[in-house]
Amino acid sequence: MGILHRKQGIMDKDTQMPAIFPSSLLNDLQNHRTHDVRNLLKRLECIATQVEGAWQGWAEPQVTCLVVALVTAYLYTADSIKLSRAIEKILKPMQTHHADSILGRLEGQILSVLENAAADVKLLSRVSVLLEQSKLVQSVLRSNILRVISLVSKQLLPLTTLPPQELTTTQTLQLHALIKMVLQMCQVCPDVFQQAVWVGGTDPDIDTHVSNLVNCLVTVLKSPGHCVDCLLLCGTATCLLLNTCPLAPQAAGAAIKLLTVTLSADENFDTSHLKHDQFYSSRSREFIIAHLSSVTSRTLGPVALLRGLVTCGNTDILLARMGNGETSVLSPESLQTEAGHLQSQTFMTELFSYIHTLCQGDLTIHFQAFQILSLWYIRLTKFLTSQQDVDIGTTLVTIQESTLNLVVLNWDSPVADVPEAVVEVFTSMMTVWVSLKGEMPDFPANVASMLMSTPWHVKGKYRVWAAALKYCQPEQYGCESMENHMLRCLTTNHLAASSAALYKASITLLSSSPGALETWKQVKMPTLVEGLTSQNSLLRYNTSQYWVPVTIKLFPLSAGVIKSYLSGEMDYATSSAARTRLLHAWIIVTKTVRSLTGVSDLDNNKCVEEALYSMDEDVRLDAIGLLCNTLKKAENLSETEDRLLRQVVPVNVKVDSAPFRQLLVTNIRRLLIRLRDSCTPLLKEPDKHKTTLDRSLDFVSWLHGLCIGNLFAGASYQRRKCSLDLLHVLYGNLVHSPNTGHRKGFVPETALKLLEFAGRRWEFFSPDNACTLIICLLDGSEEIQSLAYHLLISYYSWPLQSHIEDQQDPCCHLLGEGLRLCNSPKGHEGQSGATLCKLVFQKYTLENDFLFHIQPITSDGTYTVTVSAGNHGDSKISDCRDNNAVSFLETLLGETGRCVAEAERDLVRASKHFPIHCLVRAVTHCLCECEDVHGKLVSRVSDIALQLVAMCRQIIYRMMSIMSGVTSQEACPSFAEIGEAIENLLLEGQEDYNEGTSLSPEFQYMSSWCWNNIKESCVSLGEVTQKLVNCSAELPPSTVEDIRATFLSVLTKCRHKGVIEGCRSAFIRFCSALFSCTDESLCKIPAQTLQEVLSSLKRKEISSSVTRRSAGLPIIIQAILVSEKRSKKTALLIEAQQGLSEVCHLPLTSDLGLTDLPQVHGLNILNTLFTDASLSSTLIAHSSHVTILVIQLFGSPSWSIRNAATILFSTMVTRIFGQKKSRDNKLCNSLTFQELCSYYPELPPFLLSVLLEASHRDVRDICQLHPGLFPVLTLLACLNPTKTTDPALIGRLIEYRNLIKLFTRSPVYQLRHLVASSLVAMVPRQEMMSSVMSCLNDDITYLADDVDANSLHGNLLFVHRALEHVDNPSSLRSVWGVLVDKVWLLDARTGILSGLHVQLLTTVLAGSPSLEVPRTLTEAVMTRCCQDSQLVGGSVLCDAGVEFLLACCNLSGQSIQAVIGRLLANGSPETRGACLEHLLGNLINLDLDEPENLMTDLLAVFISDSDLQHRYSSLELVCFLYEQYGQMDIEDWAQLQGALADLDPAMWSGQARSSVVVIARAVCLHVQATYIKDSTRDPVAVGMFVKELQRCSIATNETERMSGVRALGIAGHGLLEDKEGEHVVSLLDVCLTLVQDEDTDIRTEACSFVSQVLHQKGFTEYPSLHSNVCYELLLEYTCAQFWSSASCLQFMLAQLTVGRNLQQVISERSTSRYSQLYDTEDNSFFAEKIYNCFHLHKQLTVMISKCKEKGKVETLRKLFTSSNTLILQEDLTLLRHILAEIQPGAMITVMTDSSVLAGSVGLVLTCDIMARLSSDCNHQNQSVYQSTLHTIQETKPFPPSLMTSLGNVLPV
Repeated sequence: MGILHRKQGIMDKDTQMPAIFPSSLLNDLQNHRTHDVRNLLKRLECIATQVEGAWQGWAEPQVTCLVVALVTAYLYTADSIKLSRAIEKILKPMQTHHADSILGRLEGQILSVLENAAADVKLLSRVSVLLEQSKLVQSVLRSNILRVISLVSKQLLPLTTLPPQELTTTQTLQLHALIKMVLQMCQVCPDVFQQAVWVGGTDPDIDTHVSNLVNCLVTVLKSPGHCVDCLLLCGTATCLLLNTCPLAPQAAGAAIKLLTVTLSADENFDTSHLKHDQFYSSRSREFIIAHLSSVTSRTLGPVALLRGLVTCGNTDILLARMGNGETSVLSPESLQTEAGHLQSQTFMTELFSYIHTLCQGDLTIHFQAFQILSLWYIRLTKFLTSQQDVDIGTTLVTIQESTLNLVVLNWDSPVADVPEAVVEVFTSMMTVWVSLKGEMPDFPANVASMLMSTPWHVKGKYRVWAAALKYCQPEQYGCESMENHMLRCLTTNHLAASSAALYKASITLLSSSPGALETWKQVKMPTLVEGLTSQNSLLRYNTSQYWVPVTIKLFPLSAGVIKSYLSGEMDYATSSAARTRLLHAWIIVTKTVRSLTGVSDLDNNKCVEEALYSMDEDVRLDAIGLLCNTLKKAENLSETEDRLLRQVVPVNVKVDSAPFRQLLVTNIRRLLIRLRDSCTPLLKEPDKHKTTLDRSLDFVSWLHGLCIGNLFAGASYQRRKCSLDLLHVLYGNLVHSPNTGHRKGFVPETALKLLEFAGRRWEFFSPDNACTLIICLLDGSEEIQSLAYHLLISYYSWPLQSHIEDQQDPCCHLLGEGLRLCNSPKGHEGQSGATLCKLVFQKYTLENDFLFHIQPITSDGTYTVTVSAGNHGDSKISDCRDNNAVSFLETLLGETGRCVAEAERDLVRASKHFPIHCLVRAVTHCLCECEDVHGKLVSRVSDIALQLVAMCRQIIYRMMSIMSGVTSQEACPSFAEIGEAIENLLLEGQEDYNEGTSLSPEFQYMSSWCWNNIKESCVSLGEVTQKLVNCSAELPPSTVEDIRATFLSVLTKCRHKGVIEGCRSAFIRFCSALFSCTDESLCKIPAQTLQEVLSSLKRKEISSSVTRRSAGLPIIIQAILVSEKRSKKTALLIEAQQGLSEVCHLPLTSDLGLTDLPQVHGLNILNTLFTDASLSSTLIAHSSHVTILVIQLFGSPSWSIRNAATILFSTMVTRIFGQKKSRDNKLCNSLTFQELCSYYPELPPFLLSVLLEASHRDVRDICQLHPGLFPVLTLLACLNPTKTTDPALIGRLIEYRNLIKLFTRSPVYQLRHLVASSLVAMVPRQEMMSSVMSCLNDDITYLADDVDANSLHGNLLFVHRALEHVDNPSSLRSVWGVLVDKVWLLDARTGILSGLHVQLLTTVLAGSPSLEVPRTLTEAVMTRCCQDSQLVGGSVLCDAGVEFLLACCNLSGQSIQAVIGRLLANGSPETRGACLEHLLGNLINLDLDEPENLMTDLLAVFISDSDLQHRYSSLELVCFLYEQYGQMDIEDWAQLQGALADLDPAMWSGQARSSVVVIARAVCLHVQATYIKDSTRDPVAVGMFVKELQRCSIATNETERMSGVRALGIAGHGLLEDKEGEHVVSLLDVCLTLVQDEDTDIRTEACSFVSQVLHQKGFTEYPSLHSNVCYELLLEYTCAQFWSSASCLQFMLAQLTVGRNLQQVISERSTSRYSQLYDTEDNSFFAEKIYNCFHLHKQLTVMISKCKEKGKVETLRKLFTSSNTLILQEDLTLLRHILAEIQPGAMITVMTDSSVLAGSVGLVLTCDIMARLSSDCNHQNQSVYQSTLHTIQETKPFPPSLMTSLGNVLPV
């Protein structure tokens, strides 16, 4: 209760609190948290109802006590307006008779708080909040204003005398609250301040206190370093003070004076200065503007004052005249007349001058500056739209033009939120323009023209365009330029949202025009359909998200138009891919219509069902979304939805794509909310709505069962992750949790009725389900463990069994298994063990008071755990719980200590049997992550935490000494030294250990043991420190210092990336905890650490070599600064940046390469800081300085410094220009030179100086190149050309251009490329064409004896880059004519020049397709390409020539085949290679009339060319042509078959080459079967081909597997036609393997083949099926087509046995624990053995039944006799032995191992098949099989979910 209890004594023993308001409620209100508000409101509402009718009958002491309690609670709940109003509601009826008492108590407590402001800052802040929102408190303030002013003045004055850097966190909060109270006093009692400040003559004490307050405000505004919130409040308070001035001109002058004072650090200020009549002069104005331009984020006082003036300034003050003349303009020069006097203008326009200066100032204040500018325009708009005639006193046209320049310059500002503020400014500016139409009528048109000419990739222009569009002409709503720009924007997420604003604005305006729908169909619909049906998936998605919804909202009839069009196109789709895209578009539109209108088209709609099974994930996902989402959020589940969802959800939970799974879960969540909200109202009449209720309840029950059934061991990660996510949304939306802290998605209490009504149908939280989730805790994925743990903690009831006397109670079993797993050397097992320990501790010890007794570990690695129940009903239950929890923690800590002791005795044995780190994790989790620990056990747990800290430090130092090889070593050991130390340790500890070339298992165990212990101990140190600080536990400074030293030791002496990253996160926790600590000595530790590191670098004390980019050194600095940023401070960041800059500038003494230089460390630390996104907004102000520093260090003589500078330079380029964006090989970064000068003003002058220095050296001498030239040109090359008419800017560009052009003749090839790009960036857009022509005519000339090839190449590169910015056809025609005339370039001495000339021709031709290409030119290019000469750069010429010749064919309509044939036949080897490479990349885009001719030419190359790569490429092209067109001449087939037979196996044995041969053999087989009449397949050839397919299907190389899929697609259809062929089984094996391949592309291609086979056979009606369906359907197809085939039956039975016997699986499981650290995966992660076994068993059962029905008993007998029954008998014996050893009720058994479980399930299902076969064969083992099945059904040894599945397939 703090000071209020001490002062008021509300808990008086003689006063009886009314029972209606219990003291517990008062305590809950005082200590409330956000998630408690809901319950507290209900309790207060009940009390309000009772008080309203009962308080009048109470005795006076009771009423007084209640009033005191309510007033106290009123103060403590001020931060929650809902609670405050609820208390006011209780007080309201009592105010009639007890108003004085209430006000008296309120007054006393408020004054008490103010008198002791430093004692409870939070309470002071709450008083301030009440003062803002409560009329009661405001009335108290008015009646005590003089005393309040006095108290606030006394509290505020000492705080403002301290420098901001020396203020503690408490003092900062106190200052904030007091300034806010000053602001509120100005609002509530302005007359008092008016009298004291402006009039005077009242109480001298009050005048003094008010004067002190004003001085305090000015002091805060002047002092650099105060937080932004304080300054903004201070600026607003100062403005409110100015508003009290009775004379507006005097107030405006006083504002000028205050601005001058805040900008001048030396000027003294006194309140009396404000009473002067005139402050405004040309000198003061110049002073203000000059100093405002240098304001930074450290000196925001003037900015805060300007913001206050704009937002709160009185209208009369803002419109006050500032001069004697009649007019005024904006700039300082134009504001003066010839006599030097200021022209007449208002204070409003004067403020604009200041704001305009801020917007051009430092980047760090741009956000605040543009916010003020936006607010200024809002005030101006109000003035212009008001009824009164307002004279602003200046030319608004000039203001508009100046503002537009600011908008264009900053619409892509790198400062966060500035682009949005710029749009707000522009919107207000256009509103102002409405009042100026007469003076600037063309303004919107000029803006639109400027926007259209701006490149499409400029992000900032689109929102501005959207704001300007409504002021433009209607024909511009859908202009072609705008449509193209918007559509291109949707191809990148970077621009999609911005361009969507423009689309919405254009279509909104279009909808209000006459004939809107017809206009939309002509203008907008083609673009919309193009986006929806594009091959670009991102374009389709963005179109569906941004365009379709707004279109259908504004044009409801458009949906029908689009769907009709798409349906028509689907009927005539030319390919499966095209139909899929059209189907997807149809689904998108249908889904959007349903979401917006509720109209669905689901019943009997084949398109929906086809989409639900589509191979394309996007199509399936949107189709599922169509079923789940509707306009009515409480719409009942329809029968169609129920049926379709039950079909598609099971086959979509196992999808590789994480976004797909996330969106699937989102759709199901919306569906479940629908079901909940639709069923709840129906419960009023359940019998009437029985069918609907049953459907919904059964669906939920089915979904829950599906999710639980997918969680057994052996299910893929994707299946388990998606199922757990679905369980989360199912429980989270159907189960009401009253104590949840989540506001969004809160489940109403009415859901309890639904849960009660569902009864046993929704048996969510049964023991079997809990067991299933507990098994998930053993998963190797941390995500799955975390999800399962959250479900168990949040929703399940504990304990799981009620008989605590039973020694096999689950808690003992779980804790014993958890401890056993904690001693596993495998990481994921240890993590599972720690999670189990945490679960038992939370649910059994803390919540149910269980006391565990743990016996020492036994020889087999298990623990003996017993338990006793808590003392329920005992009055000392809390103490019991505390003792039990402490006992548990002490036991875990003791076990950890025992493992540490074991490690000291035998390190090698400990690395396998006593890992330590998992127990450390378990103790840490129990200490830090279990909610109830610190609230109840602070003192005792703190002791355990400190013991854990000491142990972690001991572990860390021991592990580091092991890896260093000596007891103590200051240096950081290298990985080689670490390896040597571990090898020596193993040689000493094990006599039979032999050192080898590969890493032994012992070495892996030891290395992993050391690293994991260091990492986990560091994490523990960070988490424990954070928890102790957060819980206000006593933390000795010496302990904190030890922890800090440990972190620094790890970060400076370790190289392992994983350890460093783990230590990084822990160190950030540690620093964050210290920054938030109330102990000032602890708060200063991070700053001291930073200073120590910087000083050690400056003094060069870090002499060890840590390499790896300085290892952990940057992390030390980064962690401190990130933690400081979280506490909303930046002082250390500035100090670090300055210190690192000094380190980098240290003089270089020597560099022998033995130690890391401090300059290198400084650069690496800066690189780490600038790559941290959380620090980017603060570091942006230092970008220029760091970039300059880096460029300077490129000239260092030390290689290591230059290397570090290169890395940092790359980071700075990314930070300045953003991530590199390009489209069509064109750079799309939008920063221009003008923007560079605005954002980073220090950078351009420095770049110019470097260019000037470099120009004084010999450009042609490589040795004399300036070291800074490359980085400078790299920066300039990243710029885009500027469109400007500013003479000053053009002059600067010319200056740069003249210097850069000197380097075009450099002999360095890459430098010439940079020079060309830099030159283009220095040319204004409007001068680009003239520069190109000037270069072509003047700089590219032919002089026979003196040709400077480098200069020619540099100038040609400039032309090539410049043409990217020229799109005018007439201009390109001019360039074409000049280039054609310079045909002499084709005969240049280097192919680089000739090739570049041809590239230029191709570029111009692509930009202007109507050009005529002279035949002489094409012949010249062809001749040049066909010359077999050893030309330097000949490959460049050949590549360019091939591209040019084929482009000419495309444009002229000539035969492409003829040109290609000529190039392949007559060209040089380089030309043939270039032609083949071009075809490989572009063949799909070529329009071929006769592909057979091209195939003939390619076969000729394959047969005759001597270059192996050419032969491979040509064969690949032949195969691709056949796949594309399906045609081949018989002669070509014969040649191909012969050539394949003659291939040299040694030359074609490589993976890529052999894989293309497989495809070629498939082509031969398919041609023979298709085009050669009466031909029969060669069985030998077919057999060889099928063997090749089998080899490819299981190859490790993706290229080979993909080739196998392609070959299968070509020849597989025909081979599967032969039902009796021996190859069918092998083909089925290949198909089953490939449809479950781990590679998505391979899996997709395989499914495409299977889908086509099934569709062509009429087995399915959909031509496109995804992999989860294909596997099962392929087995069904096999069953239907080959049920009588003995080989197929035998193949499927062999597949069922999983390839390994159970004995082998058990043996590997028992031996691999200590023989290998990592488990090997023997199959694709996408293939699930258990599910495959169920599918195989199902179809085998059907095939056996068919054989019996059709009398094929002999086939079954052959199958039975061919099976290896001996191994089966041995496995069954072993299985029965395993089952007998499983303890009853045990959850974690041998069957929770995925390999054992899969083998056992396969064995059981095989046993069932053999039992069915033996019944017909009368075999003697039939009873054995049947008894085994009976045992399985009786004992139920498998996980519950799997037993349910087995029960469905095994006979009863």
